[in-house]
Amino acid sequence: MKNRRLLKLGMECAMKVYTKSTPNTSSIPLTRGTSTRLYSTEAHEVSKSITLQPEVVPLSASLCGSLDLKLGRLDEALYFFDEAMKSMKGVRPISLSCAIGVAVQDEMGTCFICRMQLESAEQMYNNSIREYEKCQGRHALPPPNKRKAEALDRLNAAIVAVFYRYAMLMDGLDESTR
Repeated sequence: MKNRRLLKLGMECAMKVYTKSTPNTSSIPLTRGTSTRLYSTEAHEVSKSITLQPEVVPLSASLCGSLDLKLGRLDEALYFFDEAMKSMKGVRPISLSCAIGVAVQDEMGTCFICRMQLESAEQMYNNSIREYEKCQGRHALPPPNKRKAEALDRLNAAIVAVFYRYAMLMDGLDESTR
């Protein structure tokens, strides 16, 4: 029980640092970003070994990946994003699983752009859009409960970032072919 309480407290602290920062790497001072990353990595390992809500493992892996992306550690970021995608099988409702998947694939696309792997980035954005469309099709009727409604709101917020980055990628590709 104590491990869960400490894990939750630490994750909340890490999330506060993460959500207050901006997408550019210089927003987290290196020492604070590195310590947050180290804590988040340890918290992720603990979350895999104890029984928690199913969404905790992919969210903690995604957080570690996002921190690595901000610190410019692209290989490590892709490792954690891949782990997040693999650990989503038990996440319910499905709309929450879709929202997490869309957000993770968006971050993976950003990693691929940073590595100048533009075809891989395009593939990630296309996967995100397909996942969004599939989830929207499943939930065409109003959601019956608050948790599903919140998950759908989260999904809609995640896809906005995907569309924005995808449009920027396509614009950049068009300019490079001219």
